[in-house]
Amino acid sequence: MAAVAAQAVDECGGRMMQARNLHLTLAFLGATDAAQLSAAVAAASRVRMAPCRLGIDRGGHFGQGRGRGIVWAGCATPPALSALVADLRAALLAAGVAFDRKAFVPHITLLRDARAPRQAMCFRRIDWTVRDFVLVASERDPQGPLYRVVAGPFGADPDGSSHTDNSEVM
Repeated sequence: MAAVAAQAVDECGGRMMQARNLHLTLAFLGATDAAQLSAAVAAASRVRMAPCRLGIDRGGHFGQGRGRGIVWAGCATPPALSALVADLRAALLAAGVAFDRKAFVPHITLLRDARAPRQAMCFRRIDWTVRDFVLVASERDPQGPLYRVVAGPFGADPDGSSHTDNSEVM
């Protein structure tokens, strides 16, 4: 993924995300107090998931026209990932935890404050099997945001196995 980001920064400028900060957001909570954090952890701990394989095979830009924004790598949304996002968001809603309700677009931010690519990003598909998820806090740093795992992993059954249902299992 870092190689894809390095290729993109040559064309789009901007600031590359540090490799250790690369992630895919399932639900964005924003600023939370201790009570909301505790409720989010409790909600996430109730969510089970089927493992899913993501095929990171496309890139794009979120921002105004060709102006500054983020450059990302992403994928189609497999059924197991859709189910995970729906279940997590339902659990957060039931727990009274506020989150950004924008439509889910699976993506990994590669660059910030970057121009849109002039043409479609081309890179070799990256396969990623997702077996669990974590709760991450974003902290400010002069070089950009730092992400720190504050709880998890979640999603696996208590015995360590992944939950299986009618979702696609890879």
